[in-house]
Amino acid sequence: MKCKKIVGCFISYGIVMKFANLLEAMEAYNLDCGYILTGNESEEIEIGNFQVKVFSIWKWLLDLT
Repeated sequence: MKCKKIVGCFISYGIVMKFANLLEAMEAYNLDCGYILTGNESEEIEIGNFQVKVFSIWKWLLDLT
């Protein structure tokens, strides 16, 4: 799925609660994709029409350069 709009969310603890908050925000603002930045995890998750990309923060920062 290609992202049309993106929202970012940084988390460090309580991933389940933050994940639910991210999905709620994506739905409220009609967004397709969201990011969760973690210490050392990476994966892509699709739930319904939403795509959540989980990145380790150091990999995400390296991609910005």
